Amino acid sequence: MNNTRELVEQLRTHYAELASDVLVEHGKVFETLCEDTQNHIDNLNPNGIDVNTALDFVKKVVLYTSGYNSTTTKISEKSRLIGCILTELINNNQPVTFNCFDYESELADYNTAVINTSSIKYSQALEEWSNYLLATLNQFHEENNELFETTHQLHNYLHDNITLNDNVADDIVILAERDEYLQQYLNFNITTLYNQLLNIKEQSLKINQQLLACANSPNVLIELNNIQQIQRQPFEVIAEYTGHLVKQYLQRIEWFEAYQEDILSLVETHYRWVNNFDYFTSTDYNNFLYTTQREQIDVVLAETWFAEWRQQRRMLEQQLLPLYQLTFNQQCSTEIAQSVLDILQQYQQQIDQLYKKERLACHQRYAFTPNGSQQEQCETQLHLFKLASQFQTNFEDILFSTPDIATRVQLLSWSEAITQQHFSNLSQQTELSLHQNHNDIWQSITQELRQLQQRTLETFIQDAAYFSQERKKRDDELNSLVYRMRKELQKTG
Repeated sequence: MNNTRELVEQLRTHYAELASDVLVEHGKVFETLCEDTQNHIDNLNPNGIDVNTALDFVKKVVLYTSGYNSTTTKISEKSRLIGCILTELINNNQPVTFNCFDYESELADYNTAVINTSSIKYSQALEEWSNYLLATLNQFHEENNELFETTHQLHNYLHDNITLNDNVADDIVILAERDEYLQQYLNFNITTLYNQLLNIKEQSLKINQQLLACANSPNVLIELNNIQQIQRQPFEVIAEYTGHLVKQYLQRIEWFEAYQEDILSLVETHYRWVNNFDYFTSTDYNNFLYTTQREQIDVVLAETWFAEWRQQRRMLEQQLLPLYQLTFNQQCSTEIAQSVLDILQQYQQQIDQLYKKERLACHQRYAFTPNGSQQEQCETQLHLFKLASQFQTNFEDILFSTPDIATRVQLLSWSEAITQQHFSNLSQQTELSLHQNHNDIWQSITQELRQLQQRTLETFIQDAAYFSQERKKRDDELNSLVYRMRKELQKTG
């Protein structure tokens, strides 16, 4: 299955060529239709699945142009090619369903009431059921050797040791937790499931051996009664449980097969972030200290700035695991997840540039002004919030590319954790200022900031325009509050 993003790009290219050929051959007849369709193709969002309106326009042009008697086969061939892309795009946009393994129908053929009252029938049914599930797994494994080879390679790749520098130690738990989650969730080792089923089969064989042993006993009736009186789980409970295990496994590995390219890309993204954080805590750290020492900045102060920077990076690292969990639990698509990771990386790079190029200048700007340290912190937080606001603007395009409201709510909750972190940092600063300058103005600023932090955007999740308007309103009010904070800091210096 080709990636939707790639198909959209192919569609744009081929349609541009088709429209050009149509206009050359048929002049004004199709000019408006071709232009309208091109506009819709340009607005196709490869991050989401709501592309049907644009596809309808393209199908209309393909249908009309294919009905014309063309002087060349060029237009009809291009129409056919676009039709193939449309078919694949539409197929991509259908909900993906996994595995039709219907163990419930098989289970319905068993008379569980009779089975549970007879040790012989119970033993036979367990063995038969275990053989049925084992045969299902064997057939799937034989038909998907290449898929299992890929999962085996992925398993080895995920279990390669990551070598990190000693400075990562404080944050190793965050990186390790994400790595462990990927190892566990993307573990498609079928051996464990085989062993579970073989264990059930072994239990059935033990019961059968006990029954056969009774034949040599002088007290055969007593022995049979003793075996019958043994407390066992009802057959249907064991069958339902093991059938569910097999179905769940098959669905999970088929999900991997359907989105293999995107999932492997997400794994690579995880390792890029790990390696980048390792670089950040070693090379970036040393370069940052060198730069500040060259400017005669006290090493303790420089370490404090780097700790601020590290806190920002830590916040983003913490956001990756919840996003992977949303994706692997199929609460958002793999394409949306990769798009979010792309803009998250841009956001991280902007934070890096702020500390590499602006943090020192901010300090020097307020070094000899009243309440300079607090003004410096205030401006730094404002810069960080502006970067967060830009991230949220980019995030909105992705958020509203999916028509599913439940997915939007989940993603919004994920993204708001970033915004709340910035609110918390500002709140700490206002609390400090309130403690040092206990007056009505700081009391008012602190209260307004709390109210702003509690304002939720979830109410507007169904409408992109209202959502964007409300978010910008919140940002504007925060900027106004920060301005008042800086103004008050200048007065009280």
